[in-house]
Amino acid sequence: MVVYPLWQSNELVGSGIEETAFAFALVVLPILAMPWGYVFKRYILGKKNA
Repeated sequence: MVVYPLWQSNELVGSGIEETAFAFALVVLPILAMPWGYVFKRYILGKKNA
């Protein structure tokens, strides 16, 4: 929530929150790229052949 207004007004570069935003993006991107259908079928439903 803090990063978006700074990014929108082009004030993110050079601010103290820039490194934190980059580190957070590195955590969020793999979560978004996760094959959630496979994870759900394999680990939530417990099917052997997903």
